[in-house]
Amino acid sequence: MNTGARAHNIAEQLSIADGAIVGTTFKRDGILENEVAAERVTELISAAQEFRRIAKSPGDDEQPIITRRIARASPPPHRDPT
Repeated sequence: MNTGARAHNIAEQLSIADGAIVGTTFKRDGILENEVAAERVTELISAAQEFRRIAKSPGDDEQPIITRRIARASPPPHRDPT
């Protein structure tokens, strides 16, 4: 799926796709330049895991795997295009 994955809509997105692009959802106040906010990561991952738990058919041998990686690097410096 394209961008826009949030805790409130992740179930809908995962119902039609195997994954979602997540970017500023994890950032404090949803602002790219801000640091990653652990509580925002936890909220989205928990919602995705709950959807996968409910959506998993009985008898499936494969466990859904949701990985999270929190990048703690600073955003790249702003460069003047001139």
